[in-house]
Amino acid sequence: MAVQQDFTPEEWAEIVSAPLFASVAVSAAEPGGLWGTLQEGYANASSIVGGRSHDIALVRDVVGSLSTADGRQLAQDRLKARISDRQREQIVTACLAGLEDIGRIAEAKAGKDAAGFKAWIRDSAVAVAEAANEGGFLGFGGEKVSKKERATLQQISSALGVETA
Repeated sequence: MAVQQDFTPEEWAEIVSAPLFASVAVSAAEPGGLWGTLQEGYANASSIVGGRSHDIALVRDVVGSLSTADGRQLAQDRLKARISDRQREQIVTACLAGLEDIGRIAEAKAGKDAAGFKAWIRDSAVAVAEAANEGGFLGFGGEKVSKKERATLQQISSALGVETA
């Protein structure tokens, strides 16, 4: 059972930023305007909070860290370091690279919990993608998950080394 203490501070900074990388990758793949961004942000937050009762200790530790100001700042700083001064398409690529690094760290340090942790991150990304219709007007019409979002979800699964949802 992997917990925060099993990771170096640098590794933990990556691990704790995983939900942000996944959420931002999906949101940047197909921006949905203000309302869509709010819905996607709420979906990500709900997914994180839902991890409090997850059966994997690593997920609970990430959620616990993100529940503190220091933990949120750590994750935000890691995200900013990856995506600052990048265009939208480059943001997706940078987040996917971050998720690849996180997948490798989880595999190396989390043992049997790695697969469940990575699946939780992927499932969080799916929740974000399904949160708002894309291509409609004021939330009406459009499609639940756009082609670009579906492609990004596939890339997230690949980056993390998990089967698609």
